[in-house]
Amino acid sequence: MDATEDKVYDGYVLEARILEWSYLMEGMATIIEDKNGDVERLAVYNWSSLKEDFRKKFDEAIKTFRPNSIISIINPYMRMAKDMRSLIRVQSPEYIRLDYTSEDKKCFICGKEAKILPCSACLMARYCSKECQKFDWINFNHKEVCKHLKKFSNLVQK
Repeated sequence: MDATEDKVYDGYVLEARILEWSYLMEGMATIIEDKNGDVERLAVYNWSSLKEDFRKKFDEAIKTFRPNSIISIINPYMRMAKDMRSLIRVQSPEYIRLDYTSEDKKCFICGKEAKILPCSACLMARYCSKECQKFDWINFNHKEVCKHLKKFSNLVQK
């Protein structure tokens, strides 16, 4: 996919791994990585059927779009966003499929399948090694994020 060109890839299915917890904007947004190692922003509009308040929509986004889940995007639309950075836009959830089967088996940092050790505080971040855990704490500020993820651990725990 060409990130410099606004284009709908009709008839194409993009498979990617969700890398980051979702957040809300006009729709739902997250970061994904495809099989080639390309990392892109993803925005899904009209994804929630909830007509509820912001908090309920946010909870639904956290439950639905989780790190290490595999997402298949049918007819992805690559475009330049207002900030002049590339983005894959999905108009509605009917164009996506989610597979949660590997999310609990892969490290949040390197994506490797291994014996996974959850963060003892939030239980949301999962690591294959002390090195990956340390990398998350130092480079991605997990200590700060952990406080917020802890609030959602009961929401997404099976």
